[in-house]
Amino acid sequence: MKTEHASGKEPPGSLTLGFSFLTHLLLVLPILYILVVGFHRPEKLFSWHPICMALGTLIILEAVFSISGEALLTHRLSRPNRITIHWIMLTIGLLLILCGFIIAIVNKNLENKNHFESFHSIWSLITIILAASVALFGVAANNTRWLYPRVRPVLIKVLHALGGIMITILFITAIISGTYRNWLKNQQVGDHELGRQLVFASLFIGGILVLFKPILGAVSRTAVLVKTPQPST
Repeated sequence: MKTEHASGKEPPGSLTLGFSFLTHLLLVLPILYILVVGFHRPEKLFSWHPICMALGTLIILEAVFSISGEALLTHRLSRPNRITIHWIMLTIGLLLILCGFIIAIVNKNLENKNHFESFHSIWSLITIILAASVALFGVAANNTRWLYPRVRPVLIKVLHALGGIMITILFITAIISGTYRNWLKNQQVGDHELGRQLVFASLFIGGILVLFKPILGAVSRTAVLVKTPQPST
């Protein structure tokens, strides 16, 4: 006999819980590795750049995962509550990333180095700007009545979902590209080459799992969007 939550939903099955646990593990482990390496030399200002960036990215990835109704942590919550958690986590994540970004700029100034010369720095700058834009657009996605009937709510939600998917990919790429900078090697913590490869593999697979449901949802909503409205009778 199946049990139900107070919300009326059936509890997630073992396979769903296992999928959720694996996804969280793949996201958390590489970030923990970056944090351990960063805290190895906390007296260096630049060490706080990857620490803030890694924590901020993890929180943003978890925010994306939470809105899709993942089973392990938020399956008991209603969608409005998941949306609230989503934007709170996104705000915290973006603030941490902004702190990491400022630390990198200050460190460059202290060392009299030029800004935005590497792929990683340029990619990260573009990612932060686009992330802030998508986050602001999320306000409209959560309040579609403001633009209705001039703009169909499904169009706003599809655009926000596609923007979120793009930003998730950009942040994962930014973190991975950061491990290919000299910082990781200079920290002299274990085998940095192996660590880099594990970070890449874990975030790559974890990112696919995080985006699996949002991509399906975006495709489904896009299909609804392109349908020709039936004339009323």
